[in-house]
Amino acid sequence: MAYHIAVDSCTDMTAAMKKDEHITLVPLTLNVGEDKIIDDETFNQAEFLRKVAECPEAPSSACPSPDAYMQAYGYNNEDAYAITLSSELSGSYNSAKLGADLLKEEYPDKKIHVFNSCSASAGQTLILMKLQECLEAGKAFSEVVSEVEQYIEGTDNIICSGIIGDIEKEWPFIRS
Repeated sequence: MAYHIAVDSCTDMTAAMKKDEHITLVPLTLNVGEDKIIDDETFNQAEFLRKVAECPEAPSSACPSPDAYMQAYGYNNEDAYAITLSSELSGSYNSAKLGADLLKEEYPDKKIHVFNSCSASAGQTLILMKLQECLEAGKAFSEVVSEVEQYIEGTDNIICSGIIGDIEKEWPFIRS
């Protein structure tokens, strides 16, 4: 079965997922002061954390562009799915939806579904695993979407950070 899966770079992919030809990582951009860091395979976490520690302002991120998602979905009529960082945390979901809408104008028969993970990181990975399970079982597009959406709805999330001080820079109402 031919399909494409787009995941934003907040997804903690396993080594096997990184090698899977169906999956495309769509990177966010991390902003630390004047530095713009692409969150792709070249990302250096130690360097990023050093820059965050040295910067007086809170870091921020920029979501991938709709065009980046369009490329990940594939310019053909194969089914496509996206799993994004929670729409409550990032614009990645809206960007992925816009990319899907724009691509459907060119390929009206293409089926694309964007999953709002309502999560981040490992939560996105678990959703990706569920999506792969459904696809490997040969389920139809509508079944895949329904089953994965139900999985997301049944998931509870706890998000913690080791950099509470930086979270408080951005969201002062959160206290450690």
